[in-house]
Amino acid sequence: DKAFCTGGNTKEYAEYYAGNPQEYKQYMRLFNDMIDSILRCDKPVVNRVNGMR
Repeated sequence: DKAFCTGGNTKEYAEYYAGNPQEYKQYMRLFNDMIDSILRCDKPVVNRVNGMR
């Protein structure tokens, strides 16, 4: 299996979500659901996710 991923600005995320724990929880739930869907897909997945927030 091959994969490629670029990261986000983790400093920006930490600063934003430090004051918004409930929003962070919701963000992570959506993110995890997205990853689970990709992993369960029977076909190759090519995508770009821009702006989860």
